Amino acid sequence: MRGYLISSAVCGLAAALAAFIFCKVKRYKASKTLYIVLFAAYIAAVICLTLISGGKESSRRYQLVPFITLISNISIHNYSYIVQTIGSIVMFIPMGILVGLKKRELLYSLLAGLIFSLAIETTQLVTMRGVFDVDDLIFNTIGSIIGYLVIRLYSKLDGNNKISRRSLEKDGGSVRSTML
Repeated sequence: MRGYLISSAVCGLAAALAAFIFCKVKRYKASKTLYIVLFAAYIAAVICLTLISGGKESSRRYQLVPFITLISNISIHNYSYIVQTIGSIVMFIPMGILVGLKKRELLYSLLAGLIFSLAIETTQLVTMRGVFDVDDLIFNTIGSIIGYLVIRLYSKLDGNNKISRRSLEKDGGSVRSTML
């Protein structure tokens, strides 16, 4: 597993460098450059982790019944599968965050997570680099939704601080708000 993470990090860094060079050539602003570099690094790392680093299956395998794999692994106390499930969720939190930064509606993060996950699962099925599992679609999409909720919560909390600072400035600098 450690080797997969290292190769995914290398893929992410290579994509980040390529995106950075592209943005410099196009003369994008720093904020747009940062967004594109982060998004490219994230996509490349996930693709490397899910498609390139995995082993080749002997046949095309798929699992279309929701939660059956999770339930059966819990019943036999296979906790490594639970860790893998949590990893599927966590892996897509950045997708929800990155999409949520640009599009402020939950639907966009949900669709981005679902479509990217579907692309990965379909590619795994076709190339036999993994198993097409409907649970992965569900858990990856949940991760994307969590990421969206994290960025919305952060924006809301950050927005409250900005309001407090504005009211502080109007008071001539006297400290009357405890929200800072």
